[in-house]
Amino acid sequence: LEQGLEILAEMIRQPQWDSEGVQAAAISHQQSRAAGNRGGSLASLKLSTALLGPEHPLARPVSGPLGDTPDVARVKEFWGHWPDGYFAANRIILTIASPLPFEQTLEMVEDLFGGGGQATPQRGPYPTPQPTDIEASDGDAPQVMMLWGRRLSIEPEERAAFLVAVNALSDQMVAVVREQEGLAYRLGAGVRYLPGNEVLLSALVGTRPENQERVSELMSGIVEDLSAEPPGAEELLRFAARDRRSRMLRGLSAASRAYRLGRAIFEGEGSTLRVSSAEKAAVTPEEVQDAAKKYLNLDDMKLVVAR
Repeated sequence: LEQGLEILAEMIRQPQWDSEGVQAAAISHQQSRAAGNRGGSLASLKLSTALLGPEHPLARPVSGPLGDTPDVARVKEFWGHWPDGYFAANRIILTIASPLPFEQTLEMVEDLFGGGGQATPQRGPYPTPQPTDIEASDGDAPQVMMLWGRRLSIEPEERAAFLVAVNALSDQMVAVVREQEGLAYRLGAGVRYLPGNEVLLSALVGTRPENQERVSELMSGIVEDLSAEPPGAEELLRFAARDRRSRMLRGLSAASRAYRLGRAIFEGEGSTLRVSSAEKAAVTPEEVQDAAKKYLNLDDMKLVVAR
């Protein structure tokens, strides 16, 4: 393992390039940019632009603009910024599944990648979000992605109830929009961590263009119902069981456990990954209803539509 980590560290610091490797990377890069320019990825990008501003790093596609194809020299120059650039050790989430004892593995990783036992992740400085007006619709297409979203600061004592409320929203979207009305190809609600202890709440529905008005009506009704009355105790038990099952399945992989722990540490106290299954299972129906009233207001959410 130690030799493998040494090789990995050396690959990051001083990558060796050949024509085949560059060509393979370029093809993968082009495919990534094409995938990010349609459907849910494009909708997410448009929503980030609307909520954070076009110059914010989270509003820019990771794979870069479609028309920009970097040559080998630019790639080498970019990668060569170690240890002060994107590949600096305090900016990397390194996932390692090791057969060796924890202390021994950690010592090797800190020696090769970190700044010692007292090193902490580098967070920021982050630019101030600059919300931007953006057109909601996106022309004619056989299918469109409707994406609602908003930035939120969640009170620490309300995080568990908020996450359960988002779970209830996603559950009702499936039950009503897809199962009852048959209007959705893809849908769901989720939460994403944002710098500064904020989160991005989003709800996505993929449907045909002519269904947009009806889907909006259904979404408004779902949110109003969640705020009008608390969920039943059996429903909360079902959510808790599903959450435990999901965590168990993710926990089967040591790499997955390490990655989620690394993200939670890097994101800090505001990370939703720090909310345990036990905390979610302990919330009351009334707490979920209060969280829905406070945070799940469709009128406060920005809507973008992408094809």
